[in-house]
Amino acid sequence: MHYVFDVDGTLSFDVDGTLSFDVDGTLSFDGKKIARPIVNALKSLELSGHTVSFASARPIRDLVPIVPDFSDGHLLIGGNGSIVKTIDDEIKLANPIDSKSFDSIKHVINKYQLNYIVDDSWNYSAKINTTNKIYKQLDPDNLAKNVNLETIYEPIKIILVNIPQSIFNDLLEKLQSASNLAIVAHSGENSIDITAAEINKFNTLQQYYQNEYYAFGNDSNDFELLSHAKISVWVGGNNERLKQLDLTPSIIVSRSINDVSTIIEHLNV
Repeated sequence: MHYVFDVDGTLSFDVDGTLSFDVDGTLSFDGKKIARPIVNALKSLELSGHTVSFASARPIRDLVPIVPDFSDGHLLIGGNGSIVKTIDDEIKLANPIDSKSFDSIKHVINKYQLNYIVDDSWNYSAKINTTNKIYKQLDPDNLAKNVNLETIYEPIKIILVNIPQSIFNDLLEKLQSASNLAIVAHSGENSIDITAAEINKFNTLQQYYQNEYYAFGNDSNDFELLSHAKISVWVGGNNERLKQLDLTPSIIVSRSINDVSTIIEHLNV
């Protein structure tokens, strides 16, 4: 089953169960908020008895401020699966990056003077240009502290940002060869996400919901989540990123508030 959806379509599904949504680029297009029509469509799903959860690259600290309507009593998967806020509002951590790997990554950071964000369970260490789009998503509500890199002992997620093109491919290959790390590359942005091995949104979701689910995403870090979904929705049109992933989503929808809210409404029939 595969559809390219536009707002004039008549597509509808009989949805029963859990829906998992990526946030940035999927539900939010400015990195600050989810537009009210999309929020209303999500709330309508819940009123109809469906379970809405979120799975983001953001750590919980940065995820909560962008989903204020759903921050309590919902499953929030953060850090690409490395940290969770449960429906009981408990914070739970997956496996951190091991110390040997972390030391190697810090060596690379220092050698090439890379920009980075390193998250632990709540605080973070960051060296990033204020013009980078990730900067405006970093602790927007000032809930944590930007600490010295050497004071982080159990990192759950690392982002290497603005990697020089001259070393990007070699660095990516080296990181991908490490069996104890999970790597997500964003070649168009010259950034690399790093977590411990087997950490991803899908594996973490499975710890809480084992039944069929529906998923929305728009990026490389959504690959496993979308691949295993009963119905998968790719936001952003049939773009180059989708082609690179070799992913065949059930539905492809354009990157617009109107189209995303409309497809959510079509799920709620």
